[in-house]
Amino acid sequence: TAAALDMTIYAAYHHYIDRFSEITGLDPYLSNVVLLLFLAPFFVGVRYFLFGFRKQKRQIGLAVLIALSVLYNGTLYFATRNQYFVGKETKYYALVPGGVAFSARPGTEPKYGIQFQPVTPDKIKWLLRIQRGQIQAVTEPAQHDWFDGVTRDPLLWYYTDAGGGFHFFDGPGYAPATGDELKAVTPEIRQQWERKSREISDAAKPKTPEGLTGSATNKGPSLQESARSAPDRPPGDTSHPIIASFEAVPASVDPCKVAILRWTVIGATTVSIEPGVGTVNPSTGYKVVKPLQTTRYTLKAAGPVGSAARQDVTLLVSSVPKSPCGSLNPQKAEQTSP
Repeated sequence: TAAALDMTIYAAYHHYIDRFSEITGLDPYLSNVVLLLFLAPFFVGVRYFLFGFRKQKRQIGLAVLIALSVLYNGTLYFATRNQYFVGKETKYYALVPGGVAFSARPGTEPKYGIQFQPVTPDKIKWLLRIQRGQIQAVTEPAQHDWFDGVTRDPLLWYYTDAGGGFHFFDGPGYAPATGDELKAVTPEIRQQWERKSREISDAAKPKTPEGLTGSATNKGPSLQESARSAPDRPPGDTSHPIIASFEAVPASVDPCKVAILRWTVIGATTVSIEPGVGTVNPSTGYKVVKPLQTTRYTLKAAGPVGSAARQDVTLLVSSVPKSPCGSLNPQKAEQTSP
């Protein structure tokens, strides 16, 4: 009987040593030291509680055992509160407005009613960044890795606005503009973004005049053709500027899409386009615009002796956008012909 009791105590002791070391991550020898410090008062408490003849000793023994139990479990809590993989167990998480909530057990987050999901090694780094509020918008996704090179896990999350535009972030969470939950990118999403980026770039990037074509109702000659077809001027007459051409390409666009204003002016010292464009190259050039609604643009050309000329062109927008469009930098958008 004594041998069986000794074996039971030995097995229980080593079970707790292994368990304590596994939970806390401490070296087994250090875990042994910690538990030995617990065992000394533990045996005293057991002796007083079970074998004490006086009521006072039994009460002291019970108080010691309770204190040790509180101390033991409190130590384990503080040792594992920032651990998310405790032995063979794992913690659970739920993405909630404003951050992430963790739980030691599965179930439902009590405040928002969101189902807890198991924490996995591939998610924990992003969850901790959310907890610290370090998720950032990615404004240049082309310069950012989209997928992990080893695991193929996504490294970007996104949402789309009402106009179909993509907005990327470097971690999961909620879109600050809409409150929608961010989705992990997929190879198909990357292809869609690249295709949309090419469309926007092709529309916004000024091309050579021969590469620009207008709509059926707004076709115009190239800038070289416009210059050659400009009205003849008497030799030496530079007093009056002549607007050889001023047009919008294309003449009609969808909301949040871009168009190009192009012009050729002869004999002007200053040229401006309103609204929203301002002073431009006085001879020939292009300007990328993105109006929110149908807009009439007016080109004004001033000559050297106070003479002036003006011409209007109307750019049709099919409907008013439901959400604000991104803006263009007019200084960067202007290009001039050689």
